[in-house]
Order: sequence, then structure tokens, then C-alpha cells
Amino acid sequence: MDYAAVRQIISAHGLDSEPAFQNLFIAVQPVQCEDGVCPLGLYYPDLRLVVVPPTQSVDIGESVLLHELGHRHGHFYYNNLTEGYAESYRMKHQNGVATMYSGNNVVMLQKLGSVFNDGEKGVIELRFGQPLTSEHLRIIRSRYAGYGEQQPRCLYFPGPNPIVRIEFTKGVDWLAITGATLAVSALATVGVLAYAVYKISQDMPWIPMTIAIGAGLFFLTRALNKELKLGGYAAEAARRRLA
Repeated sequence: MDYAAVRQIISAHGLDSEPAFQNLFIAVQPVQCEDGVCPLGLYYPDLRLVVVPPTQSVDIGESVLLHELGHRHGHFYYNNLTEGYAESYRMKHQNGVATMYSGNNVVMLQKLGSVFNDGEKGVIELRFGQPLTSEHLRIIRSRYAGYGEQQPRCLYFPGPNPIVRIEFTKGVDWLAITGATLAVSALATVGVLAYAVYKISQDMPWIPMTIAIGAGLFFLTRALNKELKLGGYAAEAARRRLA
């Protein structure tokens, strides 16, 4: 994601002439976790500034950008800065599946629960460095039991670098539970090469894995391994006015 990609996404969705974005500044730079919360992007109302991370995935960048533009749109027209409004705006412009994260930072997985609101559907796809045993799968599935809610559906796709697909509906923070589970010694020795987190529109059925993964995004064996950090930055210097 860079400034050229930002302009391309805005143009592709027909937002070039949207009044809410005419005096908006966009900065492409890292965003850090604060107090256990890991925002994928940021909107500063007073500065009319949106910050999106320089992710290598345009899919992720589009999801984050449209969400933050939703905050600006709600603020501009209705003084509404809620997550619900921003997500509704994103879903209006981005049907189907939205990629929230891809990489191999397992610690990040435990902190992504705030990206999902209660009742929203999501998918976690994990690619491992070697085949899993029945005991490995038992450990993963057993960690979802006993919470008094519908357990996530756990699917295993075998191979030299197998994939575990977890389909969930947000209530309990299943992402935090999954991240903690992967730290268990029996699974840590196997190693997660990469993973991806997707948000699924409410009116869509659970989609086949090959569609969720998209154009080879998840099969890139070079994991990103880049933490989202917010360096001390001068907003005035970093911000860019939309052309």
C-alpha cells in the first residue's frame, strides 16, 4: 500500500468527487498497538487525517482505507465516529470478503479481536511448516470448548504445508484464543509459516477456501513478519492531500 494505491482505490470506488474527502489528508505509515488495542488504521477528526499502514497487500490496504474513510464520511455528514458506521460504509463499497491481516506475527493474532464486532463472521487461515498430527488438531479444537457459545468450525487441509481454516462468529474473542493456542509448545514446534484473517459479510454463506485466499495471497511463503508500529511522527509532515 502506497500513495498510488490509495488514489487507485479511491478512484476505483468512484470517490474522487466525494465532498467529505476533498480536504482530507492521508498518511501511509506504520500504526502501533496501544494498551493492548491494535487498530489497523486511524482517523484523526481534528486534523482531517487518515493513517493507513504500508502493508504489502493491496487487499488489506483497501479494507483498512475504506473503513477509515467511513469514519471521515460519518464525521463529515452526521458527526458519527462509531465503528458501526465505518464498517457499514466499508461493506457498502466492498462486497463479500475483506482481508484484515496477513503475515506471520502470531502475537498480532491475539490482538485482532477488536477488528470484529459481536455477531460478525470471520475466518482465520493458518499455514503450518509441516503436517499436523491428530493430537495437534485435538489441541486446537479443544481450546474452543466450554465458552457457552457456538464453537468455531475447524477444517484441516493436509499437505506438506497444511492449512487449518477456522470459521467463527464473534462473541468470545476467538482470535485471542487461537493466538494463545498456537503458543502451546506442541504447536509452537510445528511453526506457523503465515496466516490470514478475513471478515465475511453477514449476508454471505461460508465461502470456499480457494475464494477466501484470493489470488495466491495466502500462499506467499515469504511471510511479511512486519509489526505495525507507530513511530513518533509529525502529522503535518506526513500527511498528504488527495490529488
